Amino acid sequence: ASFTAGGLTPVRVGDEAALASRDWDIAFRRYVVRLNSGVSGPSCVTGAAVSGDYDALASAPEGLSLSDEAYYDGSCKLLDDGSGLPGSPGTALHGYWSYSGCVQMTGQVYVVSLADGRKVKLTVTGYYGGVAGAQDTCDMTGQAPNGAVGGKLELRWAFLP
Repeated sequence: ASFTAGGLTPVRVGDEAALASRDWDIAFRRYVVRLNSGVSGPSCVTGAAVSGDYDALASAPEGLSLSDEAYYDGSCKLLDDGSGLPGSPGTALHGYWSYSGCVQMTGQVYVVSLADGRKVKLTVTGYYGGVAGAQDTCDMTGQAPNGAVGGKLELRWAFLP
């Protein structure tokens, strides 16, 4: 997808083509969210987790250290995201969820810097979109209700000045 003045706009590009495309800013596959930079693509979209509340974040914090996508270390070892699921890559936006039986939201807020210099604040609010109350049930009990289908991410985001 691409962050535009009209909203978060889908960009139809496959995995292999994405490695050479600057048309997208952010990509979603099940619980993995990645930015178009580093090992994910040729652009310069970077991100960082920030502390605090989404609503209170009025601008990018001074001295924020933004990272591109680099989920392998210098010896080609996968940098784990710490979620508890083996083999889950530590992308720049990896801390939005935890796993203890279902994908629970952490409320983590991020600042994303787009290739053109604009900044976005965002938080992932749900993984079980489309089923009323499914995410709340997962977050409170650690179990997704019957019929809940994952991979339907819901975001809250806004441009920062």
